[in-house]
Amino acid sequence: IDVRNGEQPPKWKNSVRTSSVASVCRHLAAFAWSLRDELHDGDTRDDVLHALLPPEEATWVASQRSRALAIHGMLRRVIYQETYKSHRLPEQMQFLIEMKLTQLSAVAATCERIFTSPIPPSMSRHGLRSMTLWMMALPIVLSFSVPPIINVAWTAAIAFIYLGIDELGVQVEQPFRVIPMWQLCQLVQEDILEFALHPLEL
Repeated sequence: IDVRNGEQPPKWKNSVRTSSVASVCRHLAAFAWSLRDELHDGDTRDDVLHALLPPEEATWVASQRSRALAIHGMLRRVIYQETYKSHRLPEQMQFLIEMKLTQLSAVAATCERIFTSPIPPSMSRHGLRSMTLWMMALPIVLSFSVPPIINVAWTAAIAFIYLGIDELGVQVEQPFRVIPMWQLCQLVQEDILEFALHPLEL
């Protein structure tokens, strides 16, 4: 728009409705908790969904295979109705929001891919059996060169180190078993609440 030729910039309806902001905040918090439920197999919290979403939406989301992606679709629909159809935000802001939604979907897809990638059982069993045989043969070999007490201590230390490395490999393959997902979801919810109480001027 060329202001020098007398054209005026569009007067955007930047007063985004409070109900839409609250709906986006609820869906974002529900997205985090639903993703946490998917990454903790068998540990679903339907009460959190019913606390954050309307009863109909919560029931529908609970019946979906991927709750996080279902909430992502609902979130996209809410933002579309508020920004694209009502033209309450400039195009640059709409593009930025669309990019953030795409990144949110990529995060959910990446987490699901990591969670559903199985650990090859043959590789894990072969490594553990080889390590067991090596540790069983180690004290026999050391018995010809070191005293018995040092032999026991050295074998125990090596077993502790190598079995610990094997356990770390299992945890790297399934990181969501050790990541404090509950605390992360609480932090996300607190950040959303902080933004809702102190919103930015658009």
